[in-house]
Amino acid sequence: MEKKENLDGRNLGPGPVGRWIIYIDKCTGCGECVDACSLGLLYIENEKVKMKEERYCSECEDCASACAFRAITFR
Repeated sequence: MEKKENLDGRNLGPGPVGRWIIYIDKCTGCGECVDACSLGLLYIENEKVKMKEERYCSECEDCASACAFRAITFR
């Protein structure tokens, strides 16, 4: 089973929790999602994507669309 975190870095159990899901094992830290976020909410830390303030997200899903590895999904 893949390790999951939501984008603010909290570890998740086996099922989805909240609006955002990042599949840590799929994230390569390439930064494509960071470039795609028009609000500048995403950043890379320790080669994984993180989010500054999820509450400001417009849920446009541009970051998920930009991820070639399907590491970011919305619930």
